[in-house]
Amino acid sequence: MEPNDVIEVARDKPKNLEQLLLHFIDWLKDRDVSGSTIRQHVQAVKHLLVMNDLETALNWDKLSRLMPKARKIGLDRAPTKEEIRKLLEYADIRLKALILLLCSSGIRIGSVEYLKWRHVKPVEYKGQKLAKLIVPVSKSGETYTTFITPEAYEALLEYRRMREAEGEEITPESPLIRVVKWSKSGAKGVPLPASSKTLRNELHKLWEKAGLRSKTGGKLHEVKAVHGFRKFFATRLENAGVGRLIVEALLGHRISVISNYF
Repeated sequence: MEPNDVIEVARDKPKNLEQLLLHFIDWLKDRDVSGSTIRQHVQAVKHLLVMNDLETALNWDKLSRLMPKARKIGLDRAPTKEEIRKLLEYADIRLKALILLLCSSGIRIGSVEYLKWRHVKPVEYKGQKLAKLIVPVSKSGETYTTFITPEAYEALLEYRRMREAEGEEITPESPLIRVVKWSKSGAKGVPLPASSKTLRNELHKLWEKAGLRSKTGGKLHEVKAVHGFRKFFATRLENAGVGRLIVEALLGHRISVISNYF
């Protein structure tokens, strides 16, 4: 259904829309979709109705009771250092830079397409060269700060040198991780940032190429192909004794009013 069709049914025959949603919930359950994902789908419909002054058209309390409970804690684990090393063996310099960026900064894959070279600020500490990363949360301009390791920073510089050797002129506004074929990506060869969807697909294929995931396996995996790197970052910090508030801040989580003083 198109959004306008949903709005029309909610206005004229709200009970029909309730039944449609119940059938939809059952359809998702039969396909073993998780409770949290089902709730996200239904929440999107609710938000559509709220924005059109129809929030009271449906009995949301009844619908909520008929939906499966959302699992609060993920059952997946962080990848091991050995698994990451294996991925790096099969990765080209571009994916190597991406993996080390994700592992050492903890950023979400969705933030990568907004990263430009101006967001990477070199830092020298005790003779080691690393970098501070100013992470754009979205196009809105909201940012937070995290860091990347010397290994990740060097991989990014190596990737940059490769791009420059291909004839690309890197400026502060150049995308940090670009599409593979930059010369065909835009007018006059202007490089375009790689989208999060593209990067996800490339990382999924890399897990298979490295022999760490079966091509014919089911949907559920012990390690998330992309989000696992963020979990690796958080786990390493926790195990190193870093304070919980610092971990939350470096992950870009909102830490309520205390963030104004922290």
